[in-house]
Amino acid sequence: MGIRIGDYELTVLVDTHGVLGSLAELFPGVPAEAWDPYRNLYPELFDGEDWRLPFGCFLLGSERHTLLVDAGVGPPQGSFLPSAEGLLPTALTEVGVDPDEIDVCVLTHLHIDHIGWACSEGRRLCPRASYIASRRDFNWVEGREPLERDRVLQPLLHLVRSGSLALVEGTIEVAPGVQMVPTPGHTPGHSSIRIASRGSEAIILGDVAVHPALLDHPEWVYLFDVEPEPTVATRRVVLGGIEGKDVIVACGHYPGGVGRLEREGRRTIWRAVE
Repeated sequence: MGIRIGDYELTVLVDTHGVLGSLAELFPGVPAEAWDPYRNLYPELFDGEDWRLPFGCFLLGSERHTLLVDAGVGPPQGSFLPSAEGLLPTALTEVGVDPDEIDVCVLTHLHIDHIGWACSEGRRLCPRASYIASRRDFNWVEGREPLERDRVLQPLLHLVRSGSLALVEGTIEVAPGVQMVPTPGHTPGHSSIRIASRGSEAIILGDVAVHPALLDHPEWVYLFDVEPEPTVATRRVVLGGIEGKDVIVACGHYPGGVGRLEREGRRTIWRAVE
């Protein structure tokens, strides 16, 4: 079902798929021909000149703890992927997990495609879970223009009012061997999740590198990186910490979601674990 990381099993839960837009618009400054090698490596992510991608979350389970990392797109979001409907509750059922079993729901950052099911129509997806998010990200969202602010905050308001949402700063342990680590730039309070258990290691990137091509070209800038220069700097630091090591690298926007970094000639590539 998943991949073993010491005491934990890491499972990909795909909420939905969708076309986000053209590569030229989303990665301005990247020449069209620069994408050619990655069309062969990651064909699932290309729809002509557009970027078609999964929107995934991760289940992290041990004998004592069950964690959900991110909460997907959620119900239809109007202008955001209008034809897509999130299937995270169904995905949980398919892997035999009741939302009541989830202890902790960690939100890597507060973009709508990572929080959509956190609390929908006043109902928490995981009724017993403690929700955790970055205080810096929450403050950033509160300062945005009203339409964007309200769209993001709506799924979180019930969590705030009920005291279910913990806003944190810095590196914190969310379960034994599982840390929420600041990796700012994509959003000001963006975090990644590091797992270290019984000699095995993994990192859930969040959106540090939203397309696997960015693992090979960390200098490429994505339109929705809120702070482009810090994002590039963070990406380089994260890559420097995992390249050449036996570390599982997970991202909900990659085909298959869970893989490892490899060197192929001068290129850094990501290969999904079967």
